[in-house]
Amino acid sequence: MEFRDTAALPSKSGVVGLLANALGRRRDEPVEDLARLRMGVAVLRPGRLLVDLQAVLDVATAGGGTKNKLTRRRYLMDASFLVGLEGEGETLVRLHRALADPARPLPSPPPYLPDGLVPLPLEGALEKKLGEMGLSRPVPLFLEGEGGEPVLDVPVDFASRALAPRWVRRGVWHPKGGAL
Repeated sequence: MEFRDTAALPSKSGVVGLLANALGRRRDEPVEDLARLRMGVAVLRPGRLLVDLQAVLDVATAGGGTKNKLTRRRYLMDASFLVGLEGEGETLVRLHRALADPARPLPSPPPYLPDGLVPLPLEGALEKKLGEMGLSRPVPLFLEGEGGEPVLDVPVDFASRALAPRWVRRGVWHPKGGAL
């Protein structure tokens, strides 16, 4: 039986893949420019993990026949996140435009904030957007940078599914006291 897992947070690979799709890039095109962006995630609603068994019928085999395959998959359900990116201004403007008017369809509702371009470092931009949301409770933060835990989710090549590590540190945003 095949098992497909999921993480409790958006992965860098997933975010970069979504951005590459919005730009109209193919799976075999380079994504180094997008992978270099520094990423932060605020967990607005953690969601729940759901396990699903799926039967895939008539899977082609190497010998020319078919077989049935059972897969077990985990999904994250009812979660909500605010993802911030830090990088060169021109790149961020191009990505903001691509999310507003994607080259290919994106998930619904689209992962786009009309006023999402904030000329601040990543932590400050996330703090500003969280403050504007009027939240009254602390929000867990996961910020890319030194001093954290290694996470293997930076896309090197989508065609081969190759990944590289990055460092992610945990923090908390407080409604009246900022982050960390």
